[in-house]
Amino acid sequence: MSPEQQRIAIAEACGYKDVAIRLTGGTIKVMTGFKNFPFDEEVPDYLNDINATHEAVKSLPQNLKHRYFDCFCAVVSGAISLNGYSEATEATAAQRAEAFLRTLRRWEEKKLIHKIDTTDLDLDEMSIEEAIEYLQSLQEKYSKDWTDLQIYEDPCYEGGYHLKLRGKRFETDLEYENRLIYEKEKLEDRMTRDRSEYERLKALFEKEQ
Repeated sequence: MSPEQQRIAIAEACGYKDVAIRLTGGTIKVMTGFKNFPFDEEVPDYLNDINATHEAVKSLPQNLKHRYFDCFCAVVSGAISLNGYSEATEATAAQRAEAFLRTLRRWEEKKLIHKIDTTDLDLDEMSIEEAIEYLQSLQEKYSKDWTDLQIYEDPCYEGGYHLKLRGKRFETDLEYENRLIYEKEKLEDRMTRDRSEYERLKALFEKEQ
């Protein structure tokens, strides 16, 4: 998510309406929204103001506080528990903001850019006119979804090279959804294992007291 998207999502979760970036004095861009109608007020800079982010976290219902802690740990240290008190106290406003949005399941991942190499472009038996026509057809085929299309030389182990078509595209909606499902399942599995280990160590510690 972009910083603006995060700020808007947090503001909306905190009760702001009609949040948008508006011009003040014709030049300065300020993000504002309506929380106390009819007054249009500036939205807190949650990603840089740790006090504003703290107030947002305080607004979470009690039944989500445990989930926030899990998300906070995952964002800050990549685990279910923090590796030392300093990690919690030194967490940035941006990290707390991300954990807040993940708690509410409003965090949106960016789509990844995929690269593609086609099969070898076999132009050896083609005339120049045929090769041009063939390359133009490939350009038309991929141009809707792919950018930066180019022909490059791929060296062969036996010497020489193959001509290939290379380009870039954003992952499809289905690929995006499947990746998020996979990453969510992987994160939940890791958090389950970490919590199990935490409970085991906690029980062992209490037993020795």
